[in-house]
Amino acid sequence: MGVDLVLEGHVHNYQRSYPIWYNSQDSSSPLVTNCDRNLYNNPLGQIYAIVGTGGVNLHGLYGKDQFTHSQQDSKFGTLNMHFTDTKVDSKFVDNDGSIGDQFSISKTLKKSIIDGMQVPNQHCASSQTSNTKIQSESDSSGSSKDQPSASSNDQTSTKSKINKIIPDIQKEIKQRTDKKLEEVKNRIEQKRQEIQLHQDTIKKDLQPNKNTKSIKK
Repeated sequence: MGVDLVLEGHVHNYQRSYPIWYNSQDSSSPLVTNCDRNLYNNPLGQIYAIVGTGGVNLHGLYGKDQFTHSQQDSKFGTLNMHFTDTKVDSKFVDNDGSIGDQFSISKTLKKSIIDGMQVPNQHCASSQTSNTKIQSESDSSGSSKDQPSASSNDQTSTKSKINKIIPDIQKEIKQRTDKKLEEVKNRIEQKRQEIQLHQDTIKKDLQPNKNTKSIKK
């Protein structure tokens, strides 16, 4: 852990998130920990930046996630980064020289990860804040030992269904495997016979003809 900035590519556009934290209750909705637009001092969580604007083409964007600060799909460009011992300054510069996005991360404290800590989930659009507890995988289901949760019951039902169809799947796999092996054996035997026939023909051609008389000088 201790990562503050994650740089990604492949997707052909530019996207940059606020500092976000993994949400064990809903992994598709990370927790926004800071709604500042550009300056992040000892941010909690990570900033994710997709920089896929090097050329070829651009992938269109549809909508904007609440944890995304900046995004664009119309201009090529690069992310220029300047590092010092305690700070990184980043600027997304379009091909025409204009700055499309910029942010700075300053570090004066070593990041610590504490399981179960209270992390503020900031809704940047409405400036509302709600606290969501970060839980470990062992207790993230929120269920007690005596009373299984609905998700636990669903998992049990799914496992039961899988266990019922596994024998049929195994039987079908064996049948297909046996059939394929038999086909391979038949092809090998056919090829062996062809080779043997060819060898017999060569031997026959190499044998001297008994009906041929030798000519004496």
